[in-house]
Amino acid sequence: MKSTCRDIFAVQSFSRPVARRRGFSTLEVLVVAGVLVLLLAVAARAVSGVVYSSQRSLAENQLRAALAAARDAAIASRESDVAAVFFFRDGRIQVQPCIGVGKINDIPMTWEGAQSPDAPARDIEVFVPVDGARALQMPRGWTVRGYAPAGSLHREGPPGSTPTPNENGWYDWIDPADQAAGGTLLDRGVWVFPETDFLPTDAQGVADTAGDEGWRRQTFMIRFAAQSGEAMLGDTRLVLVVDPLDADYRFTDPFQSDDVLQGESIGQRVRKILQDPTLTPAVKRELLGDRSSDTVLSRAIAEFALTDERRLANAIGARSLNRDTQSLYRVVPEGANGTDSVPMDGAILSGSVANAMRQISDYIGRRAGQGAGELDEGTVFEAKVFTMSRYLGQVQEIVDR
Repeated sequence: MKSTCRDIFAVQSFSRPVARRRGFSTLEVLVVAGVLVLLLAVAARAVSGVVYSSQRSLAENQLRAALAAARDAAIASRESDVAAVFFFRDGRIQVQPCIGVGKINDIPMTWEGAQSPDAPARDIEVFVPVDGARALQMPRGWTVRGYAPAGSLHREGPPGSTPTPNENGWYDWIDPADQAAGGTLLDRGVWVFPETDFLPTDAQGVADTAGDEGWRRQTFMIRFAAQSGEAMLGDTRLVLVVDPLDADYRFTDPFQSDDVLQGESIGQRVRKILQDPTLTPAVKRELLGDRSSDTVLSRAIAEFALTDERRLANAIGARSLNRDTQSLYRVVPEGANGTDSVPMDGAILSGSVANAMRQISDYIGRRAGQGAGELDEGTVFEAKVFTMSRYLGQVQEIVDR
């Protein structure tokens, strides 16, 4: 009996199905991998969008803060206007509050770096950084361009002709580039870039050791009236902004033997140069005029645009950004001069420099109702265009005209 039970139990145990491990088939693995890739792609796009939106908000907030700081300085100023001046350094836009300290009698410069022989000298205001005010820096990759209305840029007349009001030296390199393309750029508004550091370099990469390439330095500003803080949107006066390229302050060379000046601010030193009766107008021009590399020629604007430089480059068909500047601009090659050394980097553009400027104006202007049909309708126009409330001093976005 016991043997029979054992036998029955053994038979039942032996006949019980044995569970076998089952792996994933190749198809199942591929399906799961595909789903994971799809989810990662969606997540990456969402994260990228969040990062872009965050960076854009940061850039806009920094821009607003910089303009507010300049306006506050103007309200606190008793006599001199204050401006938010735009610079481009080390691949980033910087906005520096600057204050007027006097005037200099200067002569307009041509693109080749020579004085216009028929143009008379005229008084130009000189601005310096506000003592103790630091420049606000935009996030890397975000740039600001200013709107130069038709007729505001330099346009040199024929040799021997009477100088015209717009023969002023402001962004004068655009003139020869425009003439080669049919002469339409200067007859319409152009969005210009802060061309403050695109100077020729020597073999060591040091910019402009001669100190006389200042006519290449151009920028724009938002100007505020002293005491009231009113945004001076219709102001057309030229301004020379003192911005030394090195710590030695070349414009103080005649004063290096004077120990009293050691440790003084840029503003204090510039004031002494302007007020020194022993210096001739020619010497002052050499130190602080448009030719000097320690100054930047500027002018007030009413509208400005915030853009992602890489997305703008993609929109106009540029192959890349310049490796050194991370923008559409370049450092001028050593030894180049005249119209062959325009600051825009033609090597990365899909067409001519003049055509690229038209496309940039279309990319920015389309957001403000200024589209000229230079770009395809399918282009995503992501620039944000602003102006200032004249009396309230608030930044206002322009979405249509």
